[in-house]
Amino acid sequence: SGTVRFDKFGFIDVRWKSSDLEPLINKRIKFFSKNGNKTLSDLFPNELDRTEIVHLANNSPRDLITLLSDIYREQSNNNQDVTFFDGKSISRGLVSFCSNYDYDSIYPSKSGRNKEVKSMINRILGVRLTRFTIKQLADTFNLNTPQSEGQIRLMINYRLIREDDILGPNNIKYYEVIDPKVEYLIKRIITKIE
Repeated sequence: SGTVRFDKFGFIDVRWKSSDLEPLINKRIKFFSKNGNKTLSDLFPNELDRTEIVHLANNSPRDLITLLSDIYREQSNNNQDVTFFDGKSISRGLVSFCSNYDYDSIYPSKSGRNKEVKSMINRILGVRLTRFTIKQLADTFNLNTPQSEGQIRLMINYRLIREDDILGPNNIKYYEVIDPKVEYLIKRIITKIE
């Protein structure tokens, strides 16, 4: 209301960090759990599962809640009388989250064409590598070098990949997948999303 001068405080970072997500979701779980005594580690006893879930949420509380909802949906399809999530439900929930993610709203079309980001993701999935060269992309889809370079630029603009700092043999540029959801789909050998 004009009584506080925020210019004296400097830059205020309002972004979430991975380390913020587990305490945040623990508060929510405790609120909705019977007797208020459950935490994320109670629902996911395996630390690797918890780490993977937080990583795939990519610093987004909303994505974390959606991801947990997908896992819950898978678990409820299998068995409703359990106190923690089983590995099968977790695996299926993670694949469902990454495959059905609303990429179109997060990555609006750069050229006005619908489904452009999904097309780029499907190109990355088609290469089946988390680190690849222009030649590997060109060979996979029978493209010429300029076409592949154009697609690489689009993938970089969407922040799906980045140019790797480490060059390969003969100074070949490599590109690394940086979207954790796309990386997860590659590791699970999913070659296409709808």
